[in-house]
Amino acid sequence: MKLRILIIFISLALLLPSLVWAKPRHVGGHKKYFKLSGLVFTPMDSDIGLEPLPNATVVSLPNREFSFDTGTGFSAAYGFQTDRHLNTEIEFSGRWTSLDQLKTPAGNFPAMGDLRSFSFMLNIPWMFHNRSRWTPYAGGGIGMNWMRGDLGALTDGSVGASKGDELTLAYQLLVGVGYAINSRFELLLGYRFFGAIDAQLGAL
Repeated sequence: MKLRILIIFISLALLLPSLVWAKPRHVGGHKKYFKLSGLVFTPMDSDIGLEPLPNATVVSLPNREFSFDTGTGFSAAYGFQTDRHLNTEIEFSGRWTSLDQLKTPAGNFPAMGDLRSFSFMLNIPWMFHNRSRWTPYAGGGIGMNWMRGDLGALTDGSVGASKGDELTLAYQLLVGVGYAINSRFELLLGYRFFGAIDAQLGAL
């Protein structure tokens, strides 16, 4: 019986202190804008599972997890103001990170491998406009995320090298604050929680 190993991403948390600039313009009473961001994120630990047969139920390996290094990435978004406080935007982003450790009851072992992902998201942020230059915001988004993983053999000798990719639904929650430099440019600093729904990677 040939086994397959999959990394199971139930949820992935991204911490993104991102410096963003926006260039708005008014057309027909609606403000349009473009945002470009640099991303820094911390993925949550991932479970490890085995699939005994193709399309069979994945069985989690007990007490084994992968941890990841801090990752980097980018995002670009184009949007418009649909209401005084409500914006709608389409966002494309890319992220890269590496495996850090394999965590087991016998101890932690070095892990080898890389993970990259690209996503298209529809975001709806709510802008808390006021009389100052500072504008807090909060919102969410939903879309699709593509992941690719190249994984080295587990250092405890239980499973060999693997690789794979998967396209899944994704969601994110957004919160942050913007500072208006002038009427055309704004800087944003934000945090988001990003999740890829039931993403599974890797095949022997």
